[in-house]
Amino acid sequence: AAAAAAAAAAGEEAPFPTDEEHHGQVLRLVEQGDWGALLGADQLAASRAAGEAFVGFEEGPIAFAPTFKVERSSELVYQQKRIPSYCDRVLWKSAAGLRGAVSQTSLAALPRVSTSDHKPVVATFSLTPSEALRGTMQEVRSGGSRGSRGS
Repeated sequence: AAAAAAAAAAGEEAPFPTDEEHHGQVLRLVEQGDWGALLGADQLAASRAAGEAFVGFEEGPIAFAPTFKVERSSELVYQQKRIPSYCDRVLWKSAAGLRGAVSQTSLAALPRVSTSDHKPVVATFSLTPSEALRGTMQEVRSGGSRGSRGS
């Protein structure tokens, strides 16, 4: 931080922050709950926006703290050796013509799970079956032969 301030005072471009400074900046954003600022620097989001990764996939809004790299505890305590990151994601893609048939209804991290240096992320979805699938489901419910094995 002192080097950046000295560079700014001298009219020079500030150097990249050290890992320690970067870690501190990220922790401050986590404490403030500023997910937008954190996601603004997200590599996966930038790669997706540039069409370089997971083209055609969708991701719901993230409204929780980064899930990696944490201590194995039921608290959200980040390890000092890595910058807290959104490494745990839920991306989905619908079949052609069925994009509107799937919608994410929730997305959350589970910070109390302590089995890894990642905190798991879970999502729920609402699915609207196609007309063909609804017909098959109705047939199965009414005891039709579709999907049953003949003797």
